[in-house]
Amino acid sequence: MKIAVSHEHKSDSISPLFEETKHFKLYDVENNRVICSEIIGTMGCEKEELVQLLLMFETDALICGQLSEESHLILSDEAISVFSGCLGNSDDAVEMMLSGALMPV
Repeated sequence: MKIAVSHEHKSDSISPLFEETKHFKLYDVENNRVICSEIIGTMGCEKEELVQLLLMFETDALICGQLSEESHLILSDEAISVFSGCLGNSDDAVEMMLSGALMPV
């Protein structure tokens, strides 16, 4: 499984708005454990382009702050589970998701 977090690189935290994120932190997960992570730049992508970037990296789930209804629909159409309304440290959010403490919207 691959999880993406809309990421504020300098603070290592979740970006407050999906559509304005400049980075994603991607996590590879096996047997419900993170095996590696990497930070990628979004290269100024817009809404639909951000989704295409996530698809290119074969993302299964997205953890983010707020996002528009349009972005949510696009992600849902592509079968990417969305965990929105999240704040705080990116690594902590992924661990919460894996433990079942975060629920998709």
